[in-house]
Amino acid sequence: MQKITESVVLFVALMMTSFGCAKASEASNFNSLPSKPVSESPELRGPQPAIGEQAPTDTQLEALLTVCYPTPGSQVCPKVYALKNHPLANSDYRYRDPFTDPSFPGANPERYRKPLHVLDLTKMNLSLKASKNFSFGEFLSVSKGPLAILSRIVLERLELMRTDFGRGIQITSGYRSPGYNSGISGSAAWSRHMYGDAVDLVVSGFSVNGMKRVCEGRGGFALTYEDGHVHCDWRTVPQDADFFGQSSKSGLQTLAEIRSALSADLVIEFKQSDSIGHLSVTGESEEEGSLTREWKLRNLESGVEYFSSDLEIVTALEPGPYSVSVTVGQALVSETEIVVE
Repeated sequence: MQKITESVVLFVALMMTSFGCAKASEASNFNSLPSKPVSESPELRGPQPAIGEQAPTDTQLEALLTVCYPTPGSQVCPKVYALKNHPLANSDYRYRDPFTDPSFPGANPERYRKPLHVLDLTKMNLSLKASKNFSFGEFLSVSKGPLAILSRIVLERLELMRTDFGRGIQITSGYRSPGYNSGISGSAAWSRHMYGDAVDLVVSGFSVNGMKRVCEGRGGFALTYEDGHVHCDWRTVPQDADFFGQSSKSGLQTLAEIRSALSADLVIEFKQSDSIGHLSVTGESEEEGSLTREWKLRNLESGVEYFSSDLEIVTALEPGPYSVSVTVGQALVSETEIVVE
């Protein structure tokens, strides 16, 4: 009887040892498995559903993405949404493809990619500060598109420009949806206002010459207008990745290259009626009004020169050959020769 009891005890002990080793081996194998990769940004994962709750949809997860704008002492981080999934993304948000559209002027298509994400203005308080001195409402308006883009480079450079001017800057236009932009007479099909990195501005006490210099001094491309405002955009810097994603190409142009490419589209037109010459220039869209003109005519025989800042020249001219040049918006230049009979 004693031997039977000892055998049972030994059997139980062996079974317990085997079971414990198996559990230890199982735990060892589990800990040696690679951990499940997670996003580096916790906000991109979204809240984990409790037991019994339904997991968030892709659209709900998209709404967890944010873009942060630096404000004094804190950050304002409005949500951004996928443009392709948004219910407000109607025909007003049909961006053209610069790589396939034959109307694209051919300069730097990488800078004209369709945005991936947008701000939903119907869910934002536009009176909030986007930076130290500027509010969202100075750049964004539901009437010009309930979905919008505001590049952080614009705020960064405008704050620097405000310091340069030593006074406030009035923003007369910011983001415009493609649909809204197309409804403006003379609007550019590829306006930078549709990409969130362009503004029209006025600064009290400064001429268009002075405003243009400050804009370009902060890396912007500037055009001057007859009504006293300046268009300033930052097509010379990479697009904001939070809205457009990472660019696979650099594709950036210098200011000189941009001016040269746009100047190539200008055409000087000359008509003559008796001794009256009529000169005009076409080719640059004037979506925000009339761009400034600076004309210079020189009679190649007599050497007499004629200057004008009128939009068009209508005047009596001495017969003979002339060289003609015009600077548009203080940035684009076109030249030609004419013969006055």
